[in-house]
Amino acid sequence: MNPEDKDPIETSEWLDAINSVIEEEGVERASFLMTKLAKRLNEEGAIPTYNLTTPFRNSIPVKDEAQMPGDLFMERRIRSLIRWNALALVLRANKNEDDLGGHISTFSSAATLYDVGFNYFFRGSEGQLEDLIYYQGHSSPGIYARSFLEGYLNEEDLDNFRREVKKPGLSSYPHPWLMPDYWQFPTVSMGLGPIMGIYQAHIMRYMSARDLVPRNDRKVWVFCGDGEMDGDFLKCTVGKSVRLMDSEIDLSYYIPIDLSDSNVALESVDFETSKSFSSFINHFLKSHSKTIAYGGYMEKRLIYNRSIHFQNESLEQQRNIHLGLDLWCTEKTPVLAAFDGMVHSFKNNTAFGDYGPTLILEHHLQDFVFFTLYGHLSLDSIATLYTGQKIQAGAIVGRLGGPKVNGDYPPHLHFQIIEDLQGNFGDYPGVCNANEVEFYKDNCPDPNFILKLQ
Repeated sequence: MNPEDKDPIETSEWLDAINSVIEEEGVERASFLMTKLAKRLNEEGAIPTYNLTTPFRNSIPVKDEAQMPGDLFMERRIRSLIRWNALALVLRANKNEDDLGGHISTFSSAATLYDVGFNYFFRGSEGQLEDLIYYQGHSSPGIYARSFLEGYLNEEDLDNFRREVKKPGLSSYPHPWLMPDYWQFPTVSMGLGPIMGIYQAHIMRYMSARDLVPRNDRKVWVFCGDGEMDGDFLKCTVGKSVRLMDSEIDLSYYIPIDLSDSNVALESVDFETSKSFSSFINHFLKSHSKTIAYGGYMEKRLIYNRSIHFQNESLEQQRNIHLGLDLWCTEKTPVLAAFDGMVHSFKNNTAFGDYGPTLILEHHLQDFVFFTLYGHLSLDSIATLYTGQKIQAGAIVGRLGGPKVNGDYPPHLHFQIIEDLQGNFGDYPGVCNANEVEFYKDNCPDPNFILKLQ
């Protein structure tokens, strides 16, 4: 009996219940229920003492693993030769007068991973749309050894390992400046390889979403050493994305939307009232089977031409460049706080085309103070707020308002990060003119930095 279990009979009943769900409805249903239970626990301020992702455990159940299609004995023979050549490369470098040496245990521990990757997954391309691979830099001897076996490198090349300064040789680590026809990325410097891989994937999705470069089935592969994974800056990079909308809506139901003046699909939309605009948004979401459409940072839009709130006699002073990020969804959808903070101010900005009910939260990150703005809320969202009220990250701070209260727009959240609020209270410019762009880019950074939707 576990001495920490105060009620083993109740524990047994819970285990019987989850076993029954697994047997009758499958592990996905069981996982859903566990997520709900964990969420309920978090609502009470408790932190679960368990971790459902255990170390060194394959995320694919054995029963779902695919059979290897190749000749496993031949592949093992090839892998053994590569390991031997990698070892010989390092030992030969160690025995010469330069005493240069090299790393060998890194590749030895990951040789099978690389072997399976090269044999089955990594893909090249003649059109510069090949897979992008961030090798763990200390495994370079194994990569060179494979190239030697394939005939890409010769014995002289291997003998010039770490001797590339005065004559052609092999760089110690992945180094595209020294070996531009061999390595794609530099990957040995304080964990920057994994960080670059993460942002490379973000950029690929961004370019693909805007039809600039097709992503197709192209992938980014990142090999990480354990010593690279404990830096604070890397932990920030791989952290979970911030959620602003109903946490029940999975990110797979999000889709980018283009509302810029270059989108010809908007030519048929009458922006004078929200009815035609709402039909466009609703049709876009329905046709893509999505729930939330997002986008708009630094986007030039025609919709602001309808409102005197943004107009100016000078075209150069016309405000039509959007500063925040919009998330378009149904009315009354819950809106969540991005970070821990407190209520700085709130206000109902009632001008036609303005925010409507607006909330500004103040956040302190050590000595750094910044603000987040939540616009186009419902009136009820700001009815009971008070200045200085503490708000926890992920807490519901309001719900989306409808066209009657949100400035006559389809229901959506305008989210904006602001460094200097410039003395504003319950309001801050969410649209600027072309002459102000550089200032607002610095003062209002791209929210996707924390939302990681692209």
